[in-house]
Amino acid sequence: ILRDGRFVALAIGFALSFAGAMSYIAAAPFVTQRVLGMSPLGFALSFAVSASAMVLANLVNIRLVSRIRPPRLLAAGIALVLGSGLAFLLQTLIGVLTPAGFIITAFVLTAGSGFVLANASALALDRVPTARGSASALLGAIQFLFGGLAAPVVGLWGESTALPTAIAISVCGAGALMSAIIALRPRSAAAQL
Repeated sequence: ILRDGRFVALAIGFALSFAGAMSYIAAAPFVTQRVLGMSPLGFALSFAVSASAMVLANLVNIRLVSRIRPPRLLAAGIALVLGSGLAFLLQTLIGVLTPAGFIITAFVLTAGSGFVLANASALALDRVPTARGSASALLGAIQFLFGGLAAPVVGLWGESTALPTAIAISVCGAGALMSAIIALRPRSAAAQL
């Protein structure tokens, strides 16, 4: 499985997108309540809104996948993940992050993650038709390894800033983009012979 470079690239992009979402999940209580001053109920409602985005993205993906190929849906998902990270980072850096801005970027992030996780896993498993069970287990292991590493990173600067979260999501989105470019690049004419 690991000899297939495109599988590895898809797996890394898959895991990085998940790590971006885990960065948000790990930091959301602190960002919403300590940085933005929202109540616990406000946090709960904002979290429910962002969680619904992943469900919605998967429902939309089901409808679109018969008309739009998975590589395009994967690219759209990565664009949403990276765009949300950069928007979150920009809002944080210039000091205009508001509860509404946070909720919107979180919604876009989790929707993008829904598209990435569904399509990257389908494309990766398609690369290894004789070892799909092992490949699926490997995808899950890498996903939770990256997510487990990302979660504590967002707390490195304490609970009074959203900057580590915004950086982590942006870096994960950029890494997922790089991985997708590698995985989805057209094969050279020499490699096709």
